[in-house]
Amino acid sequence: MCFDYQERLAWIRRVEQMEKELKEAEERKMQARAAAPAKPKMPEAGAAREEPVPA
Repeated sequence: MCFDYQERLAWIRRVEQMEKELKEAEERKMQARAAAPAKPKMPEAGAAREEPVPA
């Protein structure tokens, strides 16, 4: 397989652009998580609850 110089440069630029877009998307995702209000953790559905036992 023989690529000429211009094809290699174009491929490198595409890869760099995809990496840049991926990095920006990850940063936006992290910012969205940081900006979202923290939700209280709900107990698991199968978790046992402690209830008072009548004496």
